[in-house]
Amino acid sequence: MTESTTSDPVAEEVLAAATVQVTGTDGHIGGLGVLIAPTLVLTCAHVVLEASGRPARQEERPDGPLGVRLVLREGEPADAVVRDWVPVRANGTGDVAVLSLSRPLREARPVLMVAPRDVWDHRAIAFGLPRDDTGGGWHTARLRGRTGTGRLQMSPLDGQSDPIQPGFSGSAVWDEDLGAVVGIVASISPAHRGQSFCIPTRTILDELPDLAELLAPSSPFPGLRPYTEEHSAHFFGRDEDVTAVVDLLCPHGSAPEGCVTLTGPSGSGKSSLLMAGVLPRLKERDVEVVTLRAEGGLPDAASVGQALRDHRSSRGLVLAVDQAEALLLRPEEELRALVDALLDAGRHPGVAVLVALRTDFQDAALRHPELSRLVGGAPAHQLGLMTREQLTEVVRLPLRAFPGVEYDSGLADRLIEDAAGRPGALPLLGFVLTTLWDRQVGGRLRLDTYRELGGLGGVLSSRATSAWKRALRGAAPDAAAGLLRALIQVPPGSGTALRARLARRDAGEEQWAIARELAEARVLVLGADPDRGETVELAHEALIEHWQPLAKQLETDRTFLTWRGELRYDRARWWRAGRPDGLLLEDPALSVAERMLAERCAELTEEDREFIRASVGLRDRKEREAARSERRKRYLRMLWAVVTVLAVVAATVVSVLYLNLLREQRRLASDRLAQQAASLDGTSLTASSLYAVGAYRAEARPDARSALLAQYLRLQDVERVVMEGRNDVEDVALTDDGSFVYAVLGNGDYVRLDLRGKKTPKPHLFSKRQDTERIAVSADGRRAARASNWGLISLGVPTSSDSDKFRTIALREGEAVKKNPRAPNDLRFDGDRKRILAAIPREGVLVWNADDGRRTGRTLVPPRGWDAAQAWFATDDTVVARIVPSGAEADDVRGRLVSWDLDRGSLHRPWDERATASATVSGNGRVLVTCTEQGALEAWRLGTSPRRFQSWSNSSFQGLCPLYTPRLDATGRYLINPTGRIGTDLGRMRFLVLDLEKGWPATFDTPAAAPEDQNITGRGFAPPVALAGPPNDLRAVVGVGGSIVTVRVKPPTSFDTNALLNRIRTPDGPSGRMAVVDSQGTGLQLWNLADHRLLATARPSRPLARMYAAFSPDGRRMLTIAEDQRTVLVWRIDGSALTEEHVLELPAPDGITASGPDPTTGLVPSWINLSFSDDDHAVISGLSYVSRWNLDTGKPDGEIFRPPVQDRAQLANEAAGTFATAIPGKPQAVVRTVAEIGVWDFTTGEFKRWIDREEEHRSVRSLALSPDGRILAVQYAGGRVQLWDVEKKRDLPTLTTSGVYYLGRFLGDRLLHTTTAAGEQVVWDIGERQDTYRYHVGYGSVLSPSTDGKSLTIVDGSRTPVIPLEPERWMDRLCTLAQRELTEAEKELAVDPDQVEDVCPGF
Repeated sequence: MTESTTSDPVAEEVLAAATVQVTGTDGHIGGLGVLIAPTLVLTCAHVVLEASGRPARQEERPDGPLGVRLVLREGEPADAVVRDWVPVRANGTGDVAVLSLSRPLREARPVLMVAPRDVWDHRAIAFGLPRDDTGGGWHTARLRGRTGTGRLQMSPLDGQSDPIQPGFSGSAVWDEDLGAVVGIVASISPAHRGQSFCIPTRTILDELPDLAELLAPSSPFPGLRPYTEEHSAHFFGRDEDVTAVVDLLCPHGSAPEGCVTLTGPSGSGKSSLLMAGVLPRLKERDVEVVTLRAEGGLPDAASVGQALRDHRSSRGLVLAVDQAEALLLRPEEELRALVDALLDAGRHPGVAVLVALRTDFQDAALRHPELSRLVGGAPAHQLGLMTREQLTEVVRLPLRAFPGVEYDSGLADRLIEDAAGRPGALPLLGFVLTTLWDRQVGGRLRLDTYRELGGLGGVLSSRATSAWKRALRGAAPDAAAGLLRALIQVPPGSGTALRARLARRDAGEEQWAIARELAEARVLVLGADPDRGETVELAHEALIEHWQPLAKQLETDRTFLTWRGELRYDRARWWRAGRPDGLLLEDPALSVAERMLAERCAELTEEDREFIRASVGLRDRKEREAARSERRKRYLRMLWAVVTVLAVVAATVVSVLYLNLLREQRRLASDRLAQQAASLDGTSLTASSLYAVGAYRAEARPDARSALLAQYLRLQDVERVVMEGRNDVEDVALTDDGSFVYAVLGNGDYVRLDLRGKKTPKPHLFSKRQDTERIAVSADGRRAARASNWGLISLGVPTSSDSDKFRTIALREGEAVKKNPRAPNDLRFDGDRKRILAAIPREGVLVWNADDGRRTGRTLVPPRGWDAAQAWFATDDTVVARIVPSGAEADDVRGRLVSWDLDRGSLHRPWDERATASATVSGNGRVLVTCTEQGALEAWRLGTSPRRFQSWSNSSFQGLCPLYTPRLDATGRYLINPTGRIGTDLGRMRFLVLDLEKGWPATFDTPAAAPEDQNITGRGFAPPVALAGPPNDLRAVVGVGGSIVTVRVKPPTSFDTNALLNRIRTPDGPSGRMAVVDSQGTGLQLWNLADHRLLATARPSRPLARMYAAFSPDGRRMLTIAEDQRTVLVWRIDGSALTEEHVLELPAPDGITASGPDPTTGLVPSWINLSFSDDDHAVISGLSYVSRWNLDTGKPDGEIFRPPVQDRAQLANEAAGTFATAIPGKPQAVVRTVAEIGVWDFTTGEFKRWIDREEEHRSVRSLALSPDGRILAVQYAGGRVQLWDVEKKRDLPTLTTSGVYYLGRFLGDRLLHTTTAAGEQVVWDIGERQDTYRYHVGYGSVLSPSTDGKSLTIVDGSRTPVIPLEPERWMDRLCTLAQRELTEAEKELAVDPDQVEDVCPGF
């Protein structure tokens, strides 16, 4: 035997673990076989007959036992019998057998086989047992084509390897080009021909089709397509989510009912969860599921009706609307009919509606007049990022069904690590797993292959880009760009792109040829439409973000795509309404459409062009009719002209005087109404906001604008104002389903509000006694309790006949009240609604049965000298309480936490003697949250032995401690707590939301009650608040003076966490992005402000300083300051990629550093100042030097400004007082030095003085230059702001003499943003030299104006709203929230009632 010629160690390893010899009972070797499953061997029928000593042409299946053992590895043999049998036929076909083993072979591993279409000229390897004493040999061959018998011919590769001979039969044939087994050796030709033949995999499958999933199984990973019901066996990682959705659809195991929303970001697996998870689970319960994918004109009301008529299951029906974000493309009239049909279906017994919706379209859906009816009040399940444990199931568990396939060592862990915590990772993971499966070698998914593909982030992009380059060969660039634009669409009212389906008839043959090439590479998917014929679309929406050509095309043509989406929306409305003239386009929209038709006709469908042409025709007809009418009117106008001139002259004098009087009257009324808006705030939020609207409508005065903006900001997060115009709200409670609110008012009234309708509810007086001090409501709202201010406690239980009528049960009265007439400190139901407790000073904690009012358990008595201030039901029949010294207030900081065993009344101190100022417990009694004396927030799992599971210091982020009115949701996962007031009159209350499991914080705002002196009222600043609802649909109810508002509390996200924890975050309003520097300065993130999506992360080459970044005007570059404050990093932003491009080493004088105060003078150098001359040039000042940089090359551009002094002390002085800002569009900068302000020309190296320091008594604090470079604003110490005309080099009138602490940016060319020492934001009109409006933001907020100055992006807490600087928008929001006009009584309070008539037309 010759030495092995194989050079592929993989082949040798695979075949050694799978090649077996087949022997008879007497040990006679019949040939070889290959292991295809742990207990199955594939071989030739004649090998079995040879081993059994039977004739080679016997047709009957041998029944006797056989022996099987590994050839190339040690191991014990196993018994086998024939399972499948295909004898050798007379025509030479057949000759296949499958043996079943009695047990698996140790050290063995099955192989996978492949069935390729073409293997011509591939190198092949086979191992055999020649009949000699060498122990086996290797044969190498060239594969040829198939013969008439289905055999595959093999020609010897060279003369060095063993020839095929008896003893090779049944051996696996390894294709070196494919790295897989392609068949088994079957026969040889006569010696003079030297040829051999194998039975290829395809022939074996034709003979034994049942082996398909063993020999050549299809990938268990769907790639970019979602999992379907047929893939449910391979769908892992989402069991809890599937259960949650099914429980929402079928509560308590009942038949389906109502409407449920499934939300999640793009690429989170919503469609897979629906089709491979929820659908099979429901079918197990005999619930029928009809999936309605939203695309084109489907589903419509007719398809919903058809589904109901076809429904046959006795257990119920679920109508699942997948990809519901596409419904935003529908006209409102059409969508109204669909929503009506779905809502009507949901009212049928046993019928439920499930709506799958992308998170980034959720707000648009909730704002939509029709979709909001479907998803607005529906319980929702939020599909979040997969945890590492879930990803482990996704990656590892599918391969358990394929014993012959495994990962290379470390590959599975690498995949999980790369996917963990990455938004949109699931389609990328599915695509890379499918690619690895297709390119497996010897049943191994290779780590080397994964690296070659570029990892998780690179495989999709590289695969799609490679296919794109191949498809572009010989194609016109315009056709390629047009195809990309046709594959995406932007729904009206949303900036997020969706994939679009393109018909062949609309694409044209050139674009269709490119599309077919991309479909071959699985980047696109071909399909068919009954109306439009052949179609094509993106394989997954992940391609929109990760395929660079498409992402760049989207950024380049976003304006056109947005316009085209709006055009098709309007066109669809026109078509479905019967093509009426009233729905055609009019100017200015028609002018834009005409221009687009002329410039981009080929990218519009024939229906688009017809719509535009019809609109043009209507406009032409109107113009002709108008011209005829104008001629007739001209004669009449001439007649009246003479009369009018005479009348006007006489009336002008009177009119001018009268108009001046009216204008002054409106000004006075506007100022007074703005003041009244603040005074009404404590009584009615709605009346207060409508007064602000009335003030602005009377006259656009600064006070009116400020009041209007303050109302807009404070009501941004508010869903509804559910009560107003009452006494101050003292306490509130909310039922778990959010249907009812209970409130105690300042006059002692106890009222209930029904929130189930859309109109503002009318308060129902729940108790006629006006001495209510405290209330409690069970989670389901069916039981309510009240306590009077003299200790009487009663329970309201629904009567059996009407759940809205209650009977009263006295819990504490008579002698108990006479003996101790003190109001309870706390009153609370347990989570199961079975018990109620009261914490009563000088008495203890009492517990009653909530059904009949009987006492249960012992009186839980605090230690001597202590009173129970708060108490909660906990797990294991225990009660947890916070006790305070006797006689102390309930919120006394000396409080302690204790617990009692309810049955025995025994006291325990799990928390020892630690002081606790405040605490709260979840409704299920499992979680307690408290603050320590050191200001740390702790979360505890309650039980027999409480266990702390989370702890945060107050330095982590503001607002953790103290706890003012903390509230936990029923599950104990989410905590809300008011952290402070923002602003004075018309102020806001900032709330912190904390996910206790993840440690993620977020914030939301509500209106704050009117300011009051706490020394007089004795009340704290924190409002009454309640929290209820499932974790994915939480709502808070907050009392604000005499009003109550509701707020939807969204779970904190990764974006919220980064916005709060990392103080250095820089928004760029024009590009809609935000840069975040982590707390260590070693990480940089780039976020999309519109959908809070993480665009990119990067690790800078050196640590970054805690200083704000700067974005270039076009948003393509960003500058960050390094920690040494001597270098600046230049970053390129390309779609979702963030790349460090240059490191700018800033020039500076010798011996001067930015590390701290100068050791000689004690002066601290000024901060590095960053500004831009244009998109490609930046001006940077620091350590007294000013330089201009070319950002393309990373090199200085022009002469550097250096102070003319050399003395060390003078240089330190200059370093502390020199800073500069670029002049837009010029190679110049305005430079402030210690002695003067002037302009430095980087081209000539000349400095021209503008303002001499000696002319002013105070130093310059900051500068701001208008965008047109014509006005310079200079702020001096003391708060004065002086304006300077740059062109005429002279002073302009002073803007203000005091009050400005910091100069912000110009908002356009006329408005200047400033900040006062009190933190108030003031916007000045520099032309009128008066403030335009004032407002407040939270501490640490960052602002970024749009390029045109018409909007302002604010990073305030975790919120990043884009504030339109358009009072009309503010008024629309306030009127929409009010849903009414002022009442007659409210109008009579106005200083000028005429000015508050019709403040909200249409309501």
